[in-house]
Amino acid sequence: MITLKRGDADNGVSILVSTDYNYWIHIMPYYIYKIIPGETATARTLEYTSEHGSYREAKNEVKTLRTAQPKDADLVYKIIFADNQPEAEQLLLEHREKPILKEWEI
Repeated sequence: MITLKRGDADNGVSILVSTDYNYWIHIMPYYIYKIIPGETATARTLEYTSEHGSYREAKNEVKTLRTAQPKDADLVYKIIFADNQPEAEQLLLEHREKPILKEWEI
């Protein structure tokens, strides 16, 4: 018999799976951040909005947030899949190179 119990461990979601032996399965959540641009591309502010256990819930909330903001607002809402909040912020702030487009992608 398997029973599942949901818990909160270290800013992540964990599930206790109970069989003959108890063990925890750690599930990484989806974090939603509001990104406020700064004077330069690297100087931007991250504002934590919420966290969800499934992509569908996170996607629906981001859609709602994007439609509720004024059209002239210079805000960006992002979903990030990470183990915890500090890792999510690090991933959002790291510089990524623009992808190189091939001739057939233009």
